[in-house]
Amino acid sequence: MMGSEFYFSFGPDVSGVLIHIMVGAGYGAVFAVVVRMLKLGSPMLLVAGLPWGALVFLFSAFLALPLMAAIFNSGDQITHIAKSAGWGTVFTEHLVFGVVLGALLMLGVRSWKRVSSSAV
Repeated sequence: MMGSEFYFSFGPDVSGVLIHIMVGAGYGAVFAVVVRMLKLGSPMLLVAGLPWGALVFLFSAFLALPLMAAIFNSGDQITHIAKSAGWGTVFTEHLVFGVVLGALLMLGVRSWKRVSSSAV
């Protein structure tokens, strides 16, 4: 399917997905540490996920991606990925990331409380 604007190239595409997953896990781990330090309760985790998703979007789109593109000399396709995919779409995806992250942590906090209360 080479020749069209979108095509699958196994090596770069799989590496890109793996890097994206690792970076997302890193952002998730930082979020978990921050909400733990702030001692946010379960309901607030969903609310906190929205600004976290927005912050991740802003950091990635305007700092991390241009920096990585410059370091690895990968050009505009990385620097301008949010523009090419659509700013609104990418921003919304990051908000969803934040809410899902908050929901997963909320479930984790509930199970941690059950385990710690039954261990006492």
